[in-house]
Amino acid sequence: PTGSVSFWYRPSDNNDGMLFDATTVANLPFFLMKTGQRLRLVVTDTTGASVVATTTTNNIPQNNWRHIAASWYMQSGTNQ
Repeated sequence: PTGSVSFWYRPSDNNDGMLFDATTVANLPFFLMKTGQRLRLVVTDTTGASVVATTTTNNIPQNNWRHIAASWYMQSGTNQ
């Protein structure tokens, strides 16, 4: 699958959390979450192959807007 997501984010606290979860099948996750000072994107194709991308540590201060964008391309059935 190929795709992209782009949005503005303004955290009201420093807690970890799900920024979006578009998972429609239990074993095929598709989400972006904040864990600590990192963002983690997980994209899974219909065969169950997943790609996980995690940012380096970034300061994501409270009450400040940040633009977040990600794009991906996976060959069907691979984790590339």
